[in-house]
Amino acid sequence: MNSDISKKSVHIPREAKKWKENQEWVLLSSICDGIFDCPHSTPEITATGPLVVRSQDIRTGTFKKHLAAHVSDETYLLRIARATPQYGDLFYSREGTYFGIAAEVPQNTKVCLGQRMVLIRPKKNQNHIFLKYWLNSPIMVNYVASFRDGTVAERLNMPTIRALPIPVFSRHKQQTIASILGSLNAEISQKG
Repeated sequence: MNSDISKKSVHIPREAKKWKENQEWVLLSSICDGIFDCPHSTPEITATGPLVVRSQDIRTGTFKKHLAAHVSDETYLLRIARATPQYGDLFYSREGTYFGIAAEVPQNTKVCLGQRMVLIRPKKNQNHIFLKYWLNSPIMVNYVASFRDGTVAERLNMPTIRALPIPVFSRHKQQTIASILGSLNAEISQKG
């Protein structure tokens, strides 16, 4: 599946090295059709129009559409020039107070990337829900904390994001893990 070179370049999280079973690992970029950085500008906010996702809108690992700001249609078109967010993609915050957090792009939502955001487009054979939970796991929170740079605002650079370590599981196992974690998350949300 992967070349020996890409396997050697994966830096496995310290906590995962203690797993009982040997695990194959790959770079995030190898399981994606694209990882797209945002335009490096702050979009002008409007009262209505398409949504813009910012890091504070996904700080819980879920895109809070009701908190999101709006941009004009013209701004939206400029901000989707690299890629249009679609269901199956993930938003990923790369800078600021809430960096290193992933959230799903919701279905039927016209949204573009705000500043400090990245769009991750997993390949069709990958479960994007599993990938969201992995990127938000305590193991990955600790992992990305060691790679952040920036003296004023903490941030992850694009090469670091593309090289994030992903454990290789079958599609069935990814689905099982995503379903279990999704059920637990829904139950916690209902009680909270």
